[in-house]
Amino acid sequence: MNKDDIKKRIREIDFTLSTLGRIKEDTLAIKGMRKELSVSEKTLDDLAGRRNELVTGFCKDVESGLNRFFDGGNAVFRVVDDSVFIGIKRGDSLIPYRGLSGGEKVAFDAALCCTLGDGSIVIIEAAEVDSKNLLGLMSALSNSETKSQIIINSCNKPDGEIPSAWNVVEL
Repeated sequence: MNKDDIKKRIREIDFTLSTLGRIKEDTLAIKGMRKELSVSEKTLDDLAGRRNELVTGFCKDVESGLNRFFDGGNAVFRVVDDSVFIGIKRGDSLIPYRGLSGGEKVAFDAALCCTLGDGSIVIIEAAEVDSKNLLGLMSALSNSETKSQIIINSCNKPDGEIPSAWNVVEL
């Protein structure tokens, strides 16, 4: 080996050692990033768990409120993986909101308004509610503890004794 070959070989060895040093630094940096990522993943998992607890609690509170005002079955309000289900449960069957009759939707909507807007004015257009169910709706709403002022407009007359909490105006 001549002198130039030896110098070339030394440069190659120096370059290799320098590259190995950078690889070692990069490896340590990657290990640090993995540790930070692990901590971040745990934080995200904790936040997701807390979010799920809050959403579940909110859904239970809404269901409880709905069932105070709605007597057409057990009201259901659920959020699962960014999917919302509202409706009622009768026996073992879940009936989605879109499967409710017109009168059931009126009663459900009124219950939802009173649950979410406690202290507001709720106006219910109840033409779809027959006389018997109109009285049931009035009874359910008067037995609740809402602070809302409720006005029901209907072309039907309630069938039976009107709860004392209501003032009926006929035109």
